[in-house]
Amino acid sequence: MTFLVCRGVYGQQCDRFSKLANVAADFAPKDARAERLQDIVERVYGPLRGILVDQPKARCLRSTLIHRSTVGELSQVGFTLHCPATGKRLALDTVLSDYALFNTTGLVGSHVAFFVLNALSIYAGDGTQLTEPQASLKWSHHFVDHRQYETTEEDHSMTFTVWKPVPSGMILTPVRLSMTICKHTY
Repeated sequence: MTFLVCRGVYGQQCDRFSKLANVAADFAPKDARAERLQDIVERVYGPLRGILVDQPKARCLRSTLIHRSTVGELSQVGFTLHCPATGKRLALDTVLSDYALFNTTGLVGSHVAFFVLNALSIYAGDGTQLTEPQASLKWSHHFVDHRQYETTEEDHSMTFTVWKPVPSGMILTPVRLSMTICKHTY
């Protein structure tokens, strides 16, 4: 989308989403579409920082995966499934370089869809602008980032086992989690 808008519409040599806001800002005084695009880019840029967009002095997850490392090397915790009660399941998300994998893919998917659909609408001339809920993904998942529920308190908590990757395979590690995590069972 960045290449299409920058090269196709404005004749600029730019294919990086991180530079799209600059191109839109340059053309905003002359083109109302660029002003609208600038607003859309600003709305998705923040949530994607660290995931798809590099931060100052830190590579984003996308750059790290493509240029530096593999999923196996970045994995801190692997997907783990528990049955804390009869007929109930609790799916603990994979943690990849401090990002909960399935939660992150949902975030990226909804923001990328929001950006692409709005940018297409702006430059196709239809004028419809979607809101975030309209652009959100229609699928959902039950994965939970267990790190939000870690506790040292023994009351109202339970010990779960997660698997952590190591160079030779994996190790099973007990973690004490607050029982409030059970609200995510399905």
